[in-house]
Amino acid sequence: SYAQLKSNGTLEQFGLSPSKIQLKLNEQLFQFGDIESISKRRYILHNDVIHLVEDKVMPLLNANASSFIENRLLAKGSIIQKLSLPLRNEDNTLSDKHIIIENIDGHWQSESTTHTADQLTTLVDAWQHTYALQVLPITASTQQNTNPAKIKIWFKEQAMATELEFQLTDKALYIIDSEQQLKYQFTNTMAKQLFPTKIITP
Repeated sequence: SYAQLKSNGTLEQFGLSPSKIQLKLNEQLFQFGDIESISKRRYILHNDVIHLVEDKVMPLLNANASSFIENRLLAKGSIIQKLSLPLRNEDNTLSDKHIIIENIDGHWQSESTTHTADQLTTLVDAWQHTYALQVLPITASTQQNTNPAKIKIWFKEQAMATELEFQLTDKALYIIDSEQQLKYQFTNTMAKQLFPTKIITP
């Protein structure tokens, strides 16, 4: 806050009556008014005091709710310890068969003998650091009623697995976090990075 003054009922001249936008954080109410013409700073009313601040917050408050959602699929501090994933067919569809990949003594291993340690490491890194094209909140109208396919992820120092659902279409891959009520959208080619190939033996 670069300057403060008591409101004294003179809110109209600062664009605070009515205010442009109101932001409530718990019990604290912030009312956003006009921009001061010389400094280009924003008038904000809080607890009957008008503050003059850098105009960084109001543009964000004009955005829709989904623009505040982090596009990163997994939280930055979470470390994968184990994964249960469906295998990917050659036609880029996903199989009913799953593979379990686990970090044992610092090395990624699975029951599959067809995937090398390097391939498994690359796969887990893709899950650890992937970002979605967009993230959408799930509403009651968009909630699927069918039994979707599941992905299980165990994180370090977490006993219970996190379950995610997925849908793969000709155009997109969707990974759904039902607990957070979020749907992450990727290109369908992203399936090649996130799901191991099913090896067809002759």
